Amino acid sequence: MRRSVFFSVLGAATATFLMGGTLAIASQTGFVLGSTANAPDALTAVTAQNKDGHGGLGGAMVQLTNKSTGSAATALGLTVGTGRPPLTVSSTTKVANLNADLLDGISSGGLQRRVGACAAGTAIRSVAGDGSVTCQDTRATNISTNGGSALALPWSFSVTTHGGSLLLFLSGSGWRTPAQGPGYIEMELAVDGAPYVTARVFSNETSSHKALVPSMNIITIPAGTHQISIQVGAGTVDSNDEFHYMVLELPH
Repeated sequence: MRRSVFFSVLGAATATFLMGGTLAIASQTGFVLGSTANAPDALTAVTAQNKDGHGGLGGAMVQLTNKSTGSAATALGLTVGTGRPPLTVSSTTKVANLNADLLDGISSGGLQRRVGACAAGTAIRSVAGDGSVTCQDTRATNISTNGGSALALPWSFSVTTHGGSLLLFLSGSGWRTPAQGPGYIEMELAVDGAPYVTARVFSNETSSHKALVPSMNIITIPAGTHQISIQVGAGTVDSNDEFHYMVLELPH
């Protein structure tokens, strides 16, 4: 037993000397290469001497080679307690060829490797497990913008939408007759008969043209053809008055 301990310590010291290092033996039990019965009870440390001008060796301090072709053959095995890391490192530098099987517990088969593309003017709305995508049109469609003399009111036209949101805008001018007296001057924009936008102004004067406060609204309607109508809601208009509107389909 004494010979075994002697040669194990001698072997460790010799190996360290050949590597150009110093050996700190803190273990109370011999360390024998090739044995599975080693049981050191304290830290065994190896520190390289200044051989390359930078405080250590110019290459690896320990080289382990296992030429076995067995399916379980590795050069190093590390076993620790549950919940404990197998090793600690002091560097954040990437190690070449050090592969990981899981990423936060997810195997590579569970990671999305390829995602489809959408045409210009559209964006990805959702991604399926196979990488195929559902696209969304991100372009606003100016369905109708027009205006003119308020004498053309009531004005109506139809629009065809893809389903989603419509931005409605209305402005104009008008006046009140002496018989009407002071009060509101109004224009209304309706979709399929339902009023959604009212541009108005209150006038204390009669026979005086007033610009209406522009008004807008965003509504959601199903895809299809819809009827838009614009009319005077209060007051009156003549050839000196105008109306302007915009119907804009927002991306959906």
